[in-house]
Amino acid sequence: MRDYQDTKARQMEYVVTKAPGPSCRILRGGVELLARWRISLLITVALLGGCSISSSALQPWPGYPTLQSNTVVRPWLILKCSFSDDPATRTLPGGLNPAITDLDTYINLFLTIGGAGTGNVYDYYRDVSYGLISFNSSRVVGWVPAPFASNNTLDRKPRVQQCANAPGAGLGASGLDPSAFWGIIMVTNKPQDGGACYDGQQPMQIQGKNYNLACVVLDSNSMWTAFAAHEVGHGLGMPHSWDNSPCEYCDPYDVMSALNTSQFFLPNFPAYSAETTLGAGPGLNVPNLLFLGAIPANRIAKYTVGSPAQTCVLTALSHPSSSAPLTVEIIGQDPSDIYTLEYRQRDGWDQGLTDGVAIHEYKIGSSPYSHLQKTPLGGAGWATDAVWSNAALGVSVIIQNIDASSGTATVVIGGFFPQQVGIGGGTSVGPSLAVFQNRLYAAWKGVDGDQRMFWSNFDGNSWAPQQVGIGGGTSVGPSLAVFQNRLYAAWKGAGSDQRMFWSSFDGNSWAPQQVGIGGGTSVGPSLGVFQNRLYAAWKGAGSDQRMFWSSFDGNSWAPQHVGIGGGTSVGPSLAMFQNHLYAAWKGAGSDQRMFWSSFDGNSWAPQQVGIGGGTSEGPSLAVFQNQLYASWKGAGTDQRMFWSSFDGNSWAPQQVGIGGGTSEGPSLAVFQNRLYAAWKGVDTDQRMFWSFLQGR
Repeated sequence: MRDYQDTKARQMEYVVTKAPGPSCRILRGGVELLARWRISLLITVALLGGCSISSSALQPWPGYPTLQSNTVVRPWLILKCSFSDDPATRTLPGGLNPAITDLDTYINLFLTIGGAGTGNVYDYYRDVSYGLISFNSSRVVGWVPAPFASNNTLDRKPRVQQCANAPGAGLGASGLDPSAFWGIIMVTNKPQDGGACYDGQQPMQIQGKNYNLACVVLDSNSMWTAFAAHEVGHGLGMPHSWDNSPCEYCDPYDVMSALNTSQFFLPNFPAYSAETTLGAGPGLNVPNLLFLGAIPANRIAKYTVGSPAQTCVLTALSHPSSSAPLTVEIIGQDPSDIYTLEYRQRDGWDQGLTDGVAIHEYKIGSSPYSHLQKTPLGGAGWATDAVWSNAALGVSVIIQNIDASSGTATVVIGGFFPQQVGIGGGTSVGPSLAVFQNRLYAAWKGVDGDQRMFWSNFDGNSWAPQQVGIGGGTSVGPSLAVFQNRLYAAWKGAGSDQRMFWSSFDGNSWAPQQVGIGGGTSVGPSLGVFQNRLYAAWKGAGSDQRMFWSSFDGNSWAPQHVGIGGGTSVGPSLAMFQNHLYAAWKGAGSDQRMFWSSFDGNSWAPQQVGIGGGTSEGPSLAVFQNQLYASWKGAGTDQRMFWSSFDGNSWAPQQVGIGGGTSEGPSLAVFQNRLYAAWKGVDTDQRMFWSFLQGR
């Protein structure tokens, strides 16, 4: 298949020498050119056939370093076949210097080790496989008189098979053993067709015996690197690459998308001028490299969905010399359906593309197996600050930085999903979350001076319309917890009323509010369940920054106690973890450090300091995957949201990246194996947003 745009081919300066004797050389300035792997380009006619070319202007190809400790040799039988109706013609590719008159030499240069170091097909697969794939031991045979004319309508495989069985091919018991080759590349003497017969190897009958062989057909119009590398890729077993629309041939960063790719001009092997002015590149994407086994295991990073967020530096596929990973495999519940990350940079075989991180779904064992995840604008490369997410898989990826000078990209995998907006009609404070009757509930104070309390619930897909009617109003907002099969809310009163009220919800309606939790608060209480009792903890009334607590048995609240930590200007958050009730809070006055303590049912442990970098509002707590999580707004005017987790001994370093920011701080709850966060927007934005962290 050819669908390049028509364009003008470019020329190059060659000096051709018909060297006598049995050797073929490529000369540069009178000195024998050595391939970058120290292989001499002195190749015998018996191996390759044809004449020789001396070049003082053949552009050297720098190549990629070898990463592989072993080599997989895929030798090709290059079978030159001449059509029965015009056997003497030898059509050269267009765009070459007129001095190049020998198609045999061009075939050797383009397809064999004889052209190593010039950017031929041999170089391409050695480079992109990091030294794994070698076409050493390939042989050139012919010209063989084909038993068909140039106007034949045969499929490719029958044509190749007929030429391979022709007497002049010399294959079979009395000649070359076809089993010594991975496949056959049939090159015709004039333009007619170019392409692969099928993917990988199939049985082909030669001289009465079946051989498993790959099968490719080329002519002078298809012997340019992008085209031929694509067809030879089929011969190596790779199908076409797709995107996620789905669209075949729609991955511009992968040579297995044929003509719809990001290419560059390589003067050594100009493209067919009716199809493109370019004609080389790009490299292979990671699913194809994994299919070939080309990426060493120590250069593959893995991320299991639900694991803590992971920051990874990727090295460009065209810059493999560093020790950084070449890819990250993102593994969900199905290990045969993974997602891969790769950094592609504009150089090497990728010099025709735009720098970016490419993301693919790799369906191992399927065909097709490679599906590019397109950017919102339909591109292939995700740029700095872009966020890709897959809700079904439960993962997001942030492109944190692309550094072309070092050939690396930094990505953050996991963490919270991109924010969504749409809980109720807005709030000036922020919501509280709790899970009740298989739904995630949110309750909040209204916007600006509206002190009514509203609530809604979420089924995992969408939030129900808001409802109003919890108690008599609040200036701060309620806290939620589930106790004895009811959803409880507790809150500070409206305006200057510092009394604390509470109510419960049975799934249909809220009970009338009741008053009588402790001695009052200027902020509002936090609720948590521990040892079959409902606990509340709060900052004192007015300027009293001491913290108090009480518990509820289902009938009445016990007298308040004082003595959690050293004080707070905001109030604590509660959660039960590892058979203790934990509290976390911002310090008193202008102290923006975060403290925490735990309660064993009798007394609170001495406070400890050290959650994250500070907050002006105080953290929220929830237990998720056997860890205690905290999230909070940053210190001072920093409206970013941070989070950390606690394993029972120490808090992990803080991470940033929940949504777009908040002026109040988020609330946390665990629902359907996800840690949900909900919050008011930044500054005067009173909309409510939500996001989640996927669990394993």
